[in-house]
Amino acid sequence: TLYSFTLDSPSISGGYSVIQQVLDFAPASQTLKNRHGGPGVVTVLQGEATITIDGVEKTYKVGDSFSLTTSQTMQAFNRGTNELLVAASFLLPDGAQLTTNV
Repeated sequence: TLYSFTLDSPSISGGYSVIQQVLDFAPASQTLKNRHGGPGVVTVLQGEATITIDGVEKTYKVGDSFSLTTSQTMQAFNRGTNELLVAASFLLPDGAQLTTNV
């Protein structure tokens, strides 16, 4: 096992999908501010991610993970000179949109 992160069981009733993505960010790129439709876990696989969650900024290195809830607004930045690669997994309730820009 290279990286492991445990998230307490979120309360989700009804049907849902498990969405897993590997996302790559070019140097000096960023996302728009956004929210996710279900709880999630993100792990940095390569590079460094600067993440702002509800106005609080933190930098994550390879192997670091963080969790997100539906009430949080987040934005991701690659402020480095190398590609940033993250794995993101979300529990998405039926009918919910994965990402909504705010």
